[in-house]
Amino acid sequence: MALITCPDCQERVSDKAKECIHCGYPIFEMKNDPANYFCIPEYPNKFSLTGKISSGLVYGGNMICYYPHELNKDLFFDEGEVVLEVYENGFSFWKSIFDQRYIHYSQIVDLRVEEVNTYTQKDKSVIGRAAVGGLLLGGVGAIVGGLSGQGKKAMKFDSVISVIYHHNDNFHQVILPFNISKMGNRYLSKALLKNYKAFSGDPVDAPKAYERPESIGQDESQKKDNLLYGSLLVGVFIVIALINFVSDT
Repeated sequence: MALITCPDCQERVSDKAKECIHCGYPIFEMKNDPANYFCIPEYPNKFSLTGKISSGLVYGGNMICYYPHELNKDLFFDEGEVVLEVYENGFSFWKSIFDQRYIHYSQIVDLRVEEVNTYTQKDKSVIGRAAVGGLLLGGVGAIVGGLSGQGKKAMKFDSVISVIYHHNDNFHQVILPFNISKMGNRYLSKALLKNYKAFSGDPVDAPKAYERPESIGQDESQKKDNLLYGSLLVGVFIVIALINFVSDT
């Protein structure tokens, strides 16, 4: 326990207190308000996402994630799988093409793509107490590790995307667990993080956790698959052209 200064009455009070014992100021709400930790970014009122990133012919340009209600305060969609698309200057995610959410990199104040061993769904009361102090401020690993063994339903994921962004005068957070080995998730998750870092001027590369030894082999395999499918596609076009030529003559 530590003593902090109440922003209202300037008296010293415990950082664990729900409210100031001197004036009643809501200490807990102050500590858990993202506005106290993140500056409002400057971003244009109108912008569009351009330059969609693709992981190749085999896996395409979509990344498959999970949208858990327990970890997302803003319930944009029903719980279940969502599609995430990575662009050069942002990303979109959706459950239906008629209802998509777009986030430009300029809106983002914190983006993390972190590897975890097991993500566990929890009661909302437990998540509510830990989300801000653990995930929002301390990273994905803090909340996953701190809540292990307390849930009713365990769901195994390789990694988690956590995005904190500013929109409509408020901070919002999107939490999307996913499997790194599913379809093009490995490539697109790395592209998402690297593109954001490049946009924000951060030269740091993706976390070393993503540079697994087997990733090199899988990347080479993906390249071979893309080359094979590309060759087959060219072959199909050639056969169709020959058939049309013969039928015309």
